[in-house]
Amino acid sequence: AGSGIVPNSFFALRTKTDGVTHVKALQTSSVGSFPAMNNLTFQGEYPFGWFQFEDDELPVEVSLEAYNPLIPMDLKNSAIPSGIFRIKVSNPSSEEVEVSLLATQQNAVGFTGYDTIAGQNNRVNKGYGQNQNIVDAEPGKTSIKMTGTAGSMQLSAYAKKVSSTASWESLTSLFNDFSDDGQLTGEESASSPEAETTVDGAIATGFSLKPGEEKEITFVLSWYFPQGTFGRSDIPEWYFVKGGSQYENWWSDASDVDSYVKDNFDYLDATTRLYHKTMYSATIPRYVLDRITSNICVLKSPTSFWTKEDYFGIWESTSFKEEWFGNCKHVLHYAQGHARSYPELGRKLRIQDLNTITDEGFLPSRDGEWNDAMDGHFGSILGVYREHLLSDNNDFLKAAWPRAKRAMDFAIDTYDNDGDGMMSGSYHNTLDCNVSGTSPWMGTLYMAALKACERMAA
Repeated sequence: AGSGIVPNSFFALRTKTDGVTHVKALQTSSVGSFPAMNNLTFQGEYPFGWFQFEDDELPVEVSLEAYNPLIPMDLKNSAIPSGIFRIKVSNPSSEEVEVSLLATQQNAVGFTGYDTIAGQNNRVNKGYGQNQNIVDAEPGKTSIKMTGTAGSMQLSAYAKKVSSTASWESLTSLFNDFSDDGQLTGEESASSPEAETTVDGAIATGFSLKPGEEKEITFVLSWYFPQGTFGRSDIPEWYFVKGGSQYENWWSDASDVDSYVKDNFDYLDATTRLYHKTMYSATIPRYVLDRITSNICVLKSPTSFWTKEDYFGIWESTSFKEEWFGNCKHVLHYAQGHARSYPELGRKLRIQDLNTITDEGFLPSRDGEWNDAMDGHFGSILGVYREHLLSDNNDFLKAAWPRAKRAMDFAIDTYDNDGDGMMSGSYHNTLDCNVSGTSPWMGTLYMAALKACERMAA
């Protein structure tokens, strides 16, 4: 497996009609004995991704929908460590077809994502060695609980007729077992057979489709890695080094996350679809919709993190070699989608901005360092006003105003001490250089911040 890749983790399909059996991995590259689909098309409308598979050998049509719940105004239910996969199979033929779906997942607890998983059957990594899989079945859901020294994972299928195995020997043996009758055989529990190795579990569900029928099966993958760290440990001044994710305040392990998703699935699914439908029913140009909705994905990417102690951190990129402190005011103040989709998050970030203010009223360009960038300084002040406008009372503004006023006074005293509305002197900005005097860009930010402070003061 390549760097950062978790092997032995994929979906597969089996069909049987008129005595002819076909087995395919639901992807366009083969996996060991599992042959690939001939082709696929992809369509993305965030947070949904849709894969339509194409293969003339198969008597059915199959598609996969993947997403994570995204519900504006609901931070918790938009920050669930789970992926939802819904596989739809339809039968356009004139014959009844037996169908089975397979989901297999490596127990990756202990894998950092920054090195490789190798060895025989791709199960060896220095973080492995105390991994365990346990099959857990309840009405309407069968799961594989995966644990290790660094946390837990869980793979579930929402179906009535499910077979499973806590561990399979090789891709060839898994293919043969699944191909035989569409069901799996194996133990209900399995553990790492030796140091620095893990185990792979799988679940399968089968059904019949009459001509013209279709059926959809939901699979859910949840994870839980407590006391994780974010970014660089050599920047102790940044406020997240104690580690841990916000979701640790809500759930106890991956099984707890999985149960929460199952218990609240109707709300999570329907409300995420309502958001998508609301956005994409708008009459503005499609390319604008794609830009608006796609940019929200930054909140769910490695660019962002939310710590157990309620600090929301944002990198300038997802590079592992990020060179700077985070929460860069002169970059992030241009963003709008997060604050309008999640006003609570907008207020949280402005409070974090204001927490960095110096006694003189200076807002550092990044959390933890003391460089200036005046576009970020003015942007933070404008953000305070925006967050107030997106609040339903004055509580946030009353708490934020004294420091916002001090920040505005600092800018006036330092760069406009004659009060003519025109900046002077030398100051830094997001172009990574110093400029002097008044430019239309910096000057309008300054005037806008002044106007916002006038309104906030009133």
